[in-house]
Amino acid sequence: MKIRLDYAKCIGVGCLDCLDVCPMNVFSVRDDLVVFDDEGCCGCLACVDNCSRGAICLIY
Repeated sequence: MKIRLDYAKCIGVGCLDCLDVCPMNVFSVRDDLVVFDDEGCCGCLACVDNCSRGAICLIY
């Protein structure tokens, strides 16, 4: 199971809910885009559950 960030749905700095809920701080902002570091992800799915745009999803 991996998490995928869909940049077509993500509004970047206009939202940032993923940064607020991630306990591992694997999301950051670079050039107004949200960047996801999957190496540090613990798989808690807080970002998936809280992404109002549906930009973060699971890949099985």
